[in-house]
Order: sequence, then C-alpha cells, then structure tokens
Amino acid sequence: MTLTQPRVSKKDKAVLLLHKISEIVENSKPINDTLFGGNLAVAFYFAHLYETFGEEKYADIAMDRLEKVLTAFNENRSALFGPYFCNGFTGLLYVISLFIEKGLLSAEIKEDTDLLATQLMHGAFAGVDEDYNDFVHGSFGTLYVLAHYAEQFKEYGLVKNFLHKIESRYKDTDNPWIASYAEGEQEKTKVNFSLSHGQTGLLLVLLKAYSGTGYSVDSSNFLKRNIDYVLSFKNDISIEGTNNYFPSVVNTVDGTHKASGRLGWCYGDFGQTLLFYKAAVFFNDKIYLAAAEDTGIKTTHRKTYETTLLNSAQLCHGTGGTAHIYKTLYQQSGNAIYNKAYHYWMQQTIEYAEKELGSPVAARTQTDIVEGLPGIGLTLMSFISGKQSDWGNLILL
Repeated sequence: MTLTQPRVSKKDKAVLLLHKISEIVENSKPINDTLFGGNLAVAFYFAHLYETFGEEKYADIAMDRLEKVLTAFNENRSALFGPYFCNGFTGLLYVISLFIEKGLLSAEIKEDTDLLATQLMHGAFAGVDEDYNDFVHGSFGTLYVLAHYAEQFKEYGLVKNFLHKIESRYKDTDNPWIASYAEGEQEKTKVNFSLSHGQTGLLLVLLKAYSGTGYSVDSSNFLKRNIDYVLSFKNDISIEGTNNYFPSVVNTVDGTHKASGRLGWCYGDFGQTLLFYKAAVFFNDKIYLAAAEDTGIKTTHRKTYETTLLNSAQLCHGTGGTAHIYKTLYQQSGNAIYNKAYHYWMQQTIEYAEKELGSPVAARTQTDIVEGLPGIGLTLMSFISGKQSDWGNLILL
C-alpha cells in the first residue's frame, strides 16, 4: 500500500506563509519609525492582521509599535523625517487615523491629531512652492492622507486650503502637468507618469481630494486638462522594447520619451488604467472608461518574466503588487478577466514567497512594506480572508 501526502490547497499554503512572515515581522528591529519601512510599518501590518484573524495578540503588537513611535515623538527623539508620507510625520497621522477607524485608539486623541494635520499641511505647502510634488516622498502624499482624514471626520477645511494652494500654482499655467521634482534636479525637463512618483499618482490624489470637497467648473477643467494630457500619450501599439502602451517619462524639451518594461505598481500601464477608471466615474466619461478597459485588459495577456519583468513576490515591482492591483481593478470594474488575472498572480506570489522564505531574509526587507515581507503578507491576508480590505489605500489602490 502506497501512502500519498494530502494535497495542500493554495489557501492553506498562503496561511502557512503568512504565519512565517508575521513571525519575522514581529521579531524585526526597525532602524526608524517610518510607515514604509519602520515601526509604523509593523504597526500597520499587525493592525490588518488583527482585522483578518481577530486575535487580540495582533492588536497588542500593533499598539506596542505605535506607542513606541508616539513616545519618541513626545520626547522629541522621533525617527521620522519631515512632513511627508513615506518617511515623515504624515505616515504617523495616517496610522493614528487608521487605528481610530478600526477601534484600536480612542477618538479623544483627535485634538492632537488635528494640530498635527495642520502642521503637516503647512509643511507640505513649502514642498508645493518648490514643486516637490510626489506621492511617496513629497507634498501629494500629505494631501492624500489629509483627504482620508477629512473623509473620516467629515471636516474638509485643510483639504480645501491645500487644493487652493495647488490650483494657485498650477491651474493657470500653460503646462498641462503638475511639476514634480522630488526625484531630483535632473527631472526638471521631464514629466514622470508613474504611479509612485509621477502624474498618474498625483492625479489619483487630486481625484480623491476633489471627490470629498466638491469642485468648481474651473477646478474640473484643470483636472480634466491634466488627465487628458496623460491620455494623449496612449499608443495604438506597445512602445518598442516594452509591452506597455504609455511612456514612463517624457522629455518636455525635445518630446522624446521612454517606457519601462515593467508590469508593476510603480511603473507600467497600471497607473494609467487606475487613473482612467477613477476619472470615468468622477466625470461620468465613456472615453476614459474605454481607455481604462483597453489598457487594463491588454495587461492581462502578459504572464512571463520577459513581458512583465516580475521575479519576486513584493508589492512595488513584484507579483504581490500586480495581484492586488488586479483585485482592485476587478472591484472597480466588475470585469471577470481581472479576477482571473488576480488568481493567476496570487499563485505566482505564493510560489515566489515560498522560495524567498527558504533563505535568510535581509533586515531591511523584514519591515519594508513596498519591497519586503509586510507587503507580501498584506497581499496574502486579502487572499485568505476573501474580503475587500482597505490596506491598499496605503498605495493608492
């Protein structure tokens, strides 16, 4: 008689991987407090693990990490840097508001967070003045979090002030884009179209902000002009040397452009797809909807390394991020082709994660949400629960 081992389901594999990841993240020793890679990342991760499984020990870990950050903040020794999202105090506001929303913190702290929100707005205004407009590293990440905060408490004053600041600087210019030089001085002759650092991310933030505050005809025209500018670069055939239909960067001096070969959260056609789906709803515009459907469905045909450049399970430019984007697109559109793509890339994510956890994990990736284990774990949580999770809001999903 030959005994065969029972087949382990994809969901069971995901649970085993998630437990391994969670143990590593729990025992990590972050070198700073930041949201994208420090103690706030760990707090964010375990808050969602608690939401997934309902075990109080996960809530305790989340609160312990947040309390460490708050203690350092109150003692003026915070390992946060500036007013922005990825590495700065905007990340702290985001996590505090999330914890209030999930019942892990009392709303009594709101008087303090209101003061922090106001300080962050003024700090980010300096970034707008310098065209330091970036979702991850610049002023638009601050606007994004303030828009979430305003929506949570139904108080939109700071967001209206921020939008006025942006319109005053960019609405009446001849350029149909928002200057964004957070990546360095060399970018001043270029327009970046990425989700992480460029126009698609900035415009998704503005759609979020205007959706809450309302908008004038002038504001609507400003937003539509800039979205149309992105749409104007759509190619009928993929850009040579890539499988993307939109450029990643355009030189505003000579008109040349280049495209990434990636199919990732950061670079590739996902940013445009998400932008056009959101814009189609915002403006009730069939042209944007058609562009979203055409661009998004074409991405689903890409399933090899050669056509995607994906070879890891991470969020930023890995299979985990690609999977969760398809989950988001399915929720946004109801198109079953995205759901099929989601399950394909979740299988790839599980396989890559199994390989990656078979070797020692570098200290940095133990707490890095976009390029490390926490992001993979968050993707697995959504797959295991089968529910619509809000953790993707962290990265504009």
